[in-house]
Amino acid sequence: MVGENTTISREDLAVEKNNEGVSRFKAGDLAGAARAFQEALQFDPSLDEARENRDMAIKRLGRDPVDDDDELVRTRREEDFAIDTGGDTLERLIQYALYALAAVIGIALMVGIYAILGPVGIVLLIVGCLFVWAIKWSWLFFLK
Repeated sequence: MVGENTTISREDLAVEKNNEGVSRFKAGDLAGAARAFQEALQFDPSLDEARENRDMAIKRLGRDPVDDDDELVRTRREEDFAIDTGGDTLERLIQYALYALAAVIGIALMVGIYAILGPVGIVLLIVGCLFVWAIKWSWLFFLK
């Protein structure tokens, strides 16, 4: 339309490049995806999603995101190099403890079901777990 402002902000360009990278990633073009994510970061260095996507694409290419080129290091924000105060470590320990607790509960559940229903109960439990797992991952796949 005539007279309409057609300027696009750098943030919008960054989002467009990030979306292009996601499309390339899904199509299997990992190198093209990494380039698109890097271009998105050039438009908006604060776009964390593009940074995470770029690092994932570079890792899938078998390279280390930090060592890949000097520009990756230059585009990192200062907080990426902040000193680890142990918060992440504590969170990881809690996460691993919850995994261990889930494993113990799962084993206890399997023993209880085996005691009640025998081998058929274990098969039903495994099939149910696989069904839940398949729903979870298909849901996550469709969200991206």
